[in-house]
Amino acid sequence: MFTFFRNALAVLALALPSTAMAQPVVNAVINNFGGIVPGLPSYGIAPASLFVIYGSGLCASASLAVQTSAGNGLPQTLNGMTISVVVNGVTTTPAIYYAIPTQVAAVLPSTTPAGSGTITVTYNNQSTSAPLLVTKTAFGVLTLSTSGTSGVKATDLSYNVIEPTSSAAPGQTIVLWGSGLGADKANNDRTYPMKQDNLNDATVYIGGVKADVLYAGRSQFPGVDQIDVTLPAAGTSGFQEGCALSVVVVANGLPSNFGTLPVSSTPVCSDAEFGITGTQVGSTGTLKTGSLALLQITQPTLPGQDAVKPQTTFTSSYLATGSFQSQTAAQYLGNSDFFTLGSCVVINSSTNVSLTTTTTGLDAGNPIVLSGGGLSVDLQELITGSYDASVTSALIPGTAYTFKGPGGKDVGAFTATITLPTPLTWTNESSISTVTESKGQEITWSGGATGTYVIIAGSAISTAASAQAGFYCLVPVGAGEFTVPSYVLLALPTGTGALGVYNFATAVSFSATGIDSGHVSAGVLAISNVTYQ
Repeated sequence: MFTFFRNALAVLALALPSTAMAQPVVNAVINNFGGIVPGLPSYGIAPASLFVIYGSGLCASASLAVQTSAGNGLPQTLNGMTISVVVNGVTTTPAIYYAIPTQVAAVLPSTTPAGSGTITVTYNNQSTSAPLLVTKTAFGVLTLSTSGTSGVKATDLSYNVIEPTSSAAPGQTIVLWGSGLGADKANNDRTYPMKQDNLNDATVYIGGVKADVLYAGRSQFPGVDQIDVTLPAAGTSGFQEGCALSVVVVANGLPSNFGTLPVSSTPVCSDAEFGITGTQVGSTGTLKTGSLALLQITQPTLPGQDAVKPQTTFTSSYLATGSFQSQTAAQYLGNSDFFTLGSCVVINSSTNVSLTTTTTGLDAGNPIVLSGGGLSVDLQELITGSYDASVTSALIPGTAYTFKGPGGKDVGAFTATITLPTPLTWTNESSISTVTESKGQEITWSGGATGTYVIIAGSAISTAASAQAGFYCLVPVGAGEFTVPSYVLLALPTGTGALGVYNFATAVSFSATGIDSGHVSAGVLAISNVTYQ
């Protein structure tokens, strides 16, 4: 179990060359697990939580050594640096898990009051301070990465990690790990083992369905919380099995970062909508994939082009894309943009921290030719493995279109055909100009191709806070309506933004030498400008 946490605590660690005599610089302070950046509604560092300081010149040594919390506990001075926090006149000293020149992980003491304050890093007799927002709670869920829709690193009660080839079962009790449930003055936030106090302030939604929380509080490790939760039973209304059910924890009204979890009655999960199985996205080895897409996008004419009626004048554009790449299966699962029917996920604006990646483009030949409905369009390879083309003629709903690849250095020749779905009608589009986040937002539609699915998506940007975030919800077209939950919308900043309804045909698989899986999709997108408040 200790190895599990040693890896988790160091998940963001980047060992870079030392800058021994540099003035310390603090660029960002975020929850170690959640990665939510300042300016977003759920941002904050809760007392007793594990947080990361990003910057430069923070300490002496570039070697990463995670400190043990056993025995005397975590140190308050490490590699020549110390941290102090001042909020409402109260000064506290965080204990440190690790420290390298570019980042430091520490635990904020439970005695730190909530409010706006400052955090100060001192090294080599030089200090630097930065603003710090301390909130009652600000939970971050442990995931495989901090970008995209990331897989949750959950375990069963024996600490075995839930994976696509060993999925959680409906009705099973699992453990979510993270940090930020709030202060617990019964513990000293430095020493293992911690007293396991149930703080009783967490609601968990899995696949859009509320799950039963049995315990939410301290684990035995400083700065690390655990939530024992029983998944909804098979057959629960609205609950859909798959490889990527959305997971979010709401504490004190604030949603955590969003992740995904494989849930299946059999060990190996599957998502027919994307042609994906748990074997393909297992967490070991390398995964080589190909994806092709055909899109019709209808959106408002930009204000300024039609200043009188910017929301009632719409233009359509057509796009064909392709992507062929190789990456570790764990990275694919951590950064993939697929998720299971019934789920909603939120994508936060990323931090300015660069994480090491292993994605490599795969050459599938040039060009890839799109044909159908009288068209013949060449998708040019912009960079290795990435293809794009604007389609100047209108695409025809109900028409089959074929992508034909000539084969290249890495990927063999292939043919993939899909039918563009018949556009559905977004029936309440004209009535939505403002989205009230705390109330949720109902979306209704009619039509659409039988057996397809709908993506409801939105994004908001706060210019004042320099923050942005977006959400996606995936539902069957036959539902005809869906209400975007308030806990999803409350993760977005207030400000200007967009709201869209997309109807996608079920993905069609194709094969080629050099890739493990391939799929082609086609969708019709309708987008409106809205204000989030």
